[in-house]
Amino acid sequence: MDGFPGALAKYAEDTIKAEGYIKLLEGKTNRKAYWIEVLSYCEPGKDPVSFTSRSDGYISDKVVDGTGYDYDKIFIPENDTRTFSQMSEEEHVAFFNQDA
Repeated sequence: MDGFPGALAKYAEDTIKAEGYIKLLEGKTNRKAYWIEVLSYCEPGKDPVSFTSRSDGYISDKVVDGTGYDYDKIFIPENDTRTFSQMSEEEHVAFFNQDA
């Protein structure tokens, strides 16, 4: 999807939702995707600190009910057959490699 949604992730989730991603990928054989999360923290007078994690996987061919954001309902991490929404929080977190 050529970098989509990138910085527009929140906007895309609010507008096209998980169903929109499934529709955009209809007929596509390459459904590879990755999920990057960044958390930054800064105190006055100090340098900011950022933590990055990445999980590789692919987009499912349907929306799966469960917990979490819309992305959680369609993203299947490598080496698993479940979406993030079908996992416990501990299982979900285990799929992220810190400092990706």
